Amino acid sequence: MMPPGTDNKLLRIGLIEDDESFQSAFQSMLQASSLNARLRIWSSAELFWHARRQQNLDVLFIDVMLGSLNGVELAGAIHQKFPHIRKVMLTNICTDAVIYQALRNGCLGYILKSELSELENTIQLLMDGGAIITPTIAVRVLQTFHRQSAEAEPALLSAREKQVLDQLVCGHSTTQIADLLDISVYTVRNHIKKIYQKLHASNRQIMMRRAAELGFF
Repeated sequence: MMPPGTDNKLLRIGLIEDDESFQSAFQSMLQASSLNARLRIWSSAELFWHARRQQNLDVLFIDVMLGSLNGVELAGAIHQKFPHIRKVMLTNICTDAVIYQALRNGCLGYILKSELSELENTIQLLMDGGAIITPTIAVRVLQTFHRQSAEAEPALLSAREKQVLDQLVCGHSTTQIADLLDISVYTVRNHIKKIYQKLHASNRQIMMRRAAELGFF
């Protein structure tokens, strides 16, 4: 019995991979599945790009390391020319930069070769409109997301820091703020430094913009 969603249609699967042993393993996995599928294999990005009828593919698995043109760059070019092809990176490379660039370049999945255990389910999920990220990659994505969220979230300004910020907004100098708040210039400078740090600002212009975006004035 065919899995739901395939309707016994012929699926056109592509693989761009220069490792012959992995080519064979992938082909064996596909043949062992119950999918009605035809597989085409290219050993380089250039061979794929100059091939005939590559636009007819339903799903394309792409390795990252492909010689002069890597798989991530190729995915972006394919996405521009053939956006309907469901693209998945299938590789041993798992750096954050490569993962995010692949997703930005239109890939619907990122799978480590060592974690490709359910090829049939993966293809079915893609054909049903889904996306796939294997466990190791999912953990990296979540860790990066959490780290970026923590960095982007500014700490709350103290009451005194808000007072200093208010005076900065009014255009007062460090000395004027010290006089108005009856504190030393040194203390004012320390508060300003903390405001910059908490708002992730490297200069006054960015600090003012971030303060406005966050509703401090």
